[in-house]
Amino acid sequence: MFSPYYAFARRKGPADPLNHCAINVAVYRSGGNRWAMTERARDAVSRTTDTFTAGPSHLSWNGSSLTIDVNEITVPIPGRLRGNIRLVPTAITQQAFSLNPSGNHQWWPIAPCARVQVRLDHPRLSWQGDGYFDMNQGDAPLEQGFSDWQWSRGAMRESTAILYEALRRDGSRVDLAMTFDLTGRMQAFEPPPTVEVRRTGWRVARSVRSESTARIVKTARGRAVLCPLGDLGEAARRARYLDARKPLARPLQDPDRAGHVAVPHAAGTAVDLVRSR
Repeated sequence: MFSPYYAFARRKGPADPLNHCAINVAVYRSGGNRWAMTERARDAVSRTTDTFTAGPSHLSWNGSSLTIDVNEITVPIPGRLRGNIRLVPTAITQQAFSLNPSGNHQWWPIAPCARVQVRLDHPRLSWQGDGYFDMNQGDAPLEQGFSDWQWSRGAMRESTAILYEALRRDGSRVDLAMTFDLTGRMQAFEPPPTVEVRRTGWRVARSVRSESTARIVKTARGRAVLCPLGDLGEAARRARYLDARKPLARPLQDPDRAGHVAVPHAAGTAVDLVRSR
């Protein structure tokens, strides 16, 4: 879904997505950042109804919890990134959302609220807190249907707030704004206005949702972010920083929580963790 190598391969014609599978994990901390996204070919990938394996990393679902065993090599400086993540949903939702009229792009917030335990051996880190689990799937390349795509999530005291936005190629928009409580019950809300903020270092335009002015406090590079409490500090608590793709300025996150984790476990699927004090 986000592989540049898959995009390059498709320029020559149809390409096999199973030759571009990766478990993307990034660790952002004061002691040094770690990042891994090694793509595996078809012969290193296996999957069943309840499991997914890409190289030495493995995910499994036992009916009540998702376990992610990560064993990767970091880049650009080689190093081991290894550990275990366990996610236990408070509820499983039943509704998936079609993102375009043809229905060939869908998003399913499988477990908007969950509890997680993280234990990493390399680097040595451990914590527990709130979590989130969703999935995107499509029958067509993402760029054929959309010219812009953004997602934000915020953990609140008894629920999770999510914004899912996209600009379709025909000029129409997807604007989903909703909260989910601990039982999985959904309630839509009117999102705050869009506010443009400074471009990225690659000169890519970006924006936030805010009821007033907004500024970028911290940007985490990469789709997956592991950020222990304290790395974002008081600035993150003030700004209610949410996601690497799109920070929200609206106060949706509890003031006693900071830190963000997102661990995609397959193409288009992500597990998201927020550490509690």
